[in-house]
Amino acid sequence: MRSNIWYHGVCSDTFGVYIERRPPRIIPQRRYTRYTIPGRSGEKLKMQRGWENYMQPYEIAIVPLLTEHNLSQQIDKVAEWLLYPGDYQQLEDSYNPGVFRLAAVTNAMEVTNQLGKFGRDTLQMECLPERWFLDAETWRQIDLAEGFSSMNPTPNDAEPLISITGRGVFGWRLQNTASGLDVIYKFNVTGTRNKTIRVYGENAGDAAYSDGTNANDITTVTATGTAGRLPIIPATGTTVLTPVITETEGVADGVIAEMWIKPRWFIV
Repeated sequence: MRSNIWYHGVCSDTFGVYIERRPPRIIPQRRYTRYTIPGRSGEKLKMQRGWENYMQPYEIAIVPLLTEHNLSQQIDKVAEWLLYPGDYQQLEDSYNPGVFRLAAVTNAMEVTNQLGKFGRDTLQMECLPERWFLDAETWRQIDLAEGFSSMNPTPNDAEPLISITGRGVFGWRLQNTASGLDVIYKFNVTGTRNKTIRVYGENAGDAAYSDGTNANDITTVTATGTAGRLPIIPATGTTVLTPVITETEGVADGVIAEMWIKPRWFIV
């Protein structure tokens, strides 16, 4: 059975490209800073929250396709597929089912021609450190009566994507007793039509969007403890996401039509 990679939605066998052997499992380097204390020997390390990019090698063979009679032309098509997206793209391979990375080909390709019958190269993919769970990239609808409750299955704080549709004053509360997380998001949508607002856990500074437009001006965030502006699902304990509608003299100030979440679990 031949092994493949999938890069920006295209399987490598489309171009007659196959992985020749299992690639090494690369663990990214933790970010840290070194510092010294006057009068003491050695250097101290201060570990940071993030990790560095890393290079993932794949030893590949380019096997001529029945539709191609010229190996050089086929190699040109392979290069176009790999080199021209110009930014990070989704990368999957046969050896790591269920996860994907964001990667880009940043090195030159040096394909050796094996007697005109097939080509060989070691493909170097520059990867962001996270390995994202594919099943956690699917939208999950939240029951408005019960809310969303989940334990993070990874040792890393997740940065979910949350979508809420409604009008008036409405929002949600995100709590995790193990980490002390307690943050309330409220949105103020005027008029009689519902509006969908999405809050991205990955975009600091421009967190809330509606139809691709910044919606921070209608967003109020009230946080306690160490909670920040952006939603997270901590690595420990159970996180609860609850829809919130305030009342004025017994009358609801808003309406929530639906809520969705992408948990976006990842490992490194």
